[in-house]
Amino acid sequence: MWRASLRTRLLIIGSALTILPLVIVGGITLLQQQGAEQATAKRLEGLAKDTLYGAGDAVLRLCEGQRDLLEDQTRMALAVARSILVDRLALRILPGRTRWTAKNQFTGVAEQVRVPTVVLGGAPVAAIAEAGTMVPGVDAITRLIGAKATIFVRMNEAGDMLRVATSVMSGGRRAIGTYIPARHPDGNANEVVAAVLAGKEYLGRAFVVDGWYVTGYYPVRGAGGKTEGMIFVGLPERAATEKLRALIAKKQIGKTGFTFVFNAKGATRGRYVMSYAGRMDEKNGWDARDAEGKPYMQELSAAALRLKPEESFVHHGRWQAEGEQAATAKLTLVRYFPAWDWVIAAAMPEQEYQEAVRELSERGAQGRVALVLIALVALAGGACVWVVMAGRLTRRLRQLVVQLETGSNEIEAARHRCLRPAAHWPIAA
Repeated sequence: MWRASLRTRLLIIGSALTILPLVIVGGITLLQQQGAEQATAKRLEGLAKDTLYGAGDAVLRLCEGQRDLLEDQTRMALAVARSILVDRLALRILPGRTRWTAKNQFTGVAEQVRVPTVVLGGAPVAAIAEAGTMVPGVDAITRLIGAKATIFVRMNEAGDMLRVATSVMSGGRRAIGTYIPARHPDGNANEVVAAVLAGKEYLGRAFVVDGWYVTGYYPVRGAGGKTEGMIFVGLPERAATEKLRALIAKKQIGKTGFTFVFNAKGATRGRYVMSYAGRMDEKNGWDARDAEGKPYMQELSAAALRLKPEESFVHHGRWQAEGEQAATAKLTLVRYFPAWDWVIAAAMPEQEYQEAVRELSERGAQGRVALVLIALVALAGGACVWVVMAGRLTRRLRQLVVQLETGSNEIEAARHRCLRPAAHWPIAA
């Protein structure tokens, strides 16, 4: 069995006494650094989320303000349209029947129908589809207030509404002969038709022929008080929200964060309404995939539709935005604006707030390296000191041992002398 020499044992004990405090202090320091890094990372992520919440909320408030303003403008435009069509031109819907080819604006299915006769300015409304031919009433409204205008007549008992005079264009021609069905293709009631049939005005967003408009509809009643048609005024959504679009296009979050708005439902789901610098406007990203192959736009949409008023949702994902060279990890805050079916999203690359975390981590690593170097220097210094001390102690102990052995030998010799017989003692003279 190996037995260490006294010098070796002293060196081991001394080195242990040097290392132990360094290990304790170093361990505590490392734990404190790790805790500080984790706390800082959480705090920075929280600040990033707060920034996104602020950006998303600001856009939502802008949308609400814009909606209120547009509804006020639409209400005034509708009053102007009523004044021109009803009061000045005496719009009437009479029992006589007029033949039309009516096409569903959602499905495109056409059918032959006979509808009541619409009289304007004392004469039946003619079926004018050419853009260059003036249509009484509706063209005057468009010239006066800039909004599109339409006269509808009720097609049947269900309440389908047929366009018989309009300044709305489709394919370079007036969109007469198209109709708004009382029910959507999915069977749900059409909000516009339901309101008008109930004798109420409708103000809000609506699909018109082949695009979304900010609209106003006013019921036109027959002799018995029953709704027999309606008046429409509206602006294409893109034109109506141009100022808001310009603000969104310029809105940047942090260094490279951005906001965008897209539709969540219906035939236009996934269509970008607004985007940073207008890069994705009118494009459809419904099937866009993230780095893991997941349809992140669909995830954002589903999350938005589940939100209650004033609620938000933060999505973590790695996806590639327009203008990026590769997919990057992003925090994306989502709000929903149901009045216009808008998903409002504010996105920020995670690397922006993680830069500070990486810098802190790098400094922590440098501190740990320095701590290790200090420990090694202290250990080396302590080892040198203990080597010297152990050598001195060993030599001193050896001297003491020699002295003790010498003293012991002298005592032993004296004892032997004392124990010799008396006959051998010397006799005094």
